[in-house]
Amino acid sequence: MKGDFGLSLHMNLFVCNHEKMCDIEQIRTWMIELCDFIDMKRHGDMIAERFGTEPHLYGYSVMQLIETSCITAHFSEQMDSCYIDVFSCKDFDDMEAVKFCADYFEAKDYTYKTLFR
Repeated sequence: MKGDFGLSLHMNLFVCNHEKMCDIEQIRTWMIELCDFIDMKRHGDMIAERFGTEPHLYGYSVMQLIETSCITAHFSEQMDSCYIDVFSCKDFDDMEAVKFCADYFEAKDYTYKTLFR
């Protein structure tokens, strides 16, 4: 099959608000607000686990199914960094999504890349 199926956004947020990224209720609120902001319909509740085998890996990993694919995020508590992926076959404004996430977690810096799949 040729052609693009969807948009895959990958963002890395650095020097984030430590309290927000360690608080599951803050993360849950962010996920709901992000889905609303980019007009994605959530499918079920967000899945979340807090774990890590190394100190720099310890933190929450979350996934929210959406009707058009999923949003995943990994939070490194030691590094105060968030690694977020949004994949959807429904179009969304990738740059606005990056700004929303960076603002929510009060990131001092970020990088991102958008791929067409």
